[in-house]
Amino acid sequence: MLSEEAPHGMVRETMETVKPPRDSPAGTKPKLLIVDDDDAHRMLLVLRLSETFDVVAVASSEHGLGKVLLDPPDCILLDLFMPRYSGLELCWTLTSLGLAPTTPIIVMSGQTADTYKKFCMDLGAQDYLEKPLEIERLRARIMEILKQCADEREAGQRIGIKKNLVLQGFDKRGNYFEVRASTEDMSANGFNCVLAVQLETGTMVEMELLPSSERMKGRATVIHVDQSVEGLTDYSFEFMEKSGEWNVK
Repeated sequence: MLSEEAPHGMVRETMETVKPPRDSPAGTKPKLLIVDDDDAHRMLLVLRLSETFDVVAVASSEHGLGKVLLDPPDCILLDLFMPRYSGLELCWTLTSLGLAPTTPIIVMSGQTADTYKKFCMDLGAQDYLEKPLEIERLRARIMEILKQCADEREAGQRIGIKKNLVLQGFDKRGNYFEVRASTEDMSANGFNCVLAVQLETGTMVEMELLPSSERMKGRATVIHVDQSVEGLTDYSFEFMEKSGEWNVK
């Protein structure tokens, strides 16, 4: 929780939208989507951040996904654990749809960074912030990330250093899978990524680095199975062979 309380009677809806002040031209504020099931925490974030951002706030991952698909925000502030579908699952879904590289995601949680930060970053999040949140530091961090993304787009670079992949193979039960993933941790020898499939050490996968027009394909094998949370597992892969011009070192 934040260190302040929401005014009595303000938390009534599962979705709140705060528009820019009337004296501000439309579209001058970055659009921030807040996804948090805690009504008081969500409303307080809306009240405190609306002076800087055009804020839309929803109480579930399902509503959050709908908002992203219908009206993509400039940044997403995402609670880690929520009922039914968690922030982890939403983050993975956005990565699978290829949306995470273009819309920065900031995860917020009461869990320590030591426990979940690497996992969330491998899922495609831009940052991981522990609660309680300090509003001014949060505001500054959001603006810093937005500026970094804008600078990278202007320079014609990929957002951050994320690379998008398609992986194909057979899981530990022998079922065929084809999934999209992203990684910020790729070298000439291998990469790490989070998948919603169950694999064993030694499993071989076919892979392709997107965009597919560049025809960068290869094979990799699982060399380490790391943390697993809510059906999502962090894997380390080692390249067995590659074809095409892979821009990794």
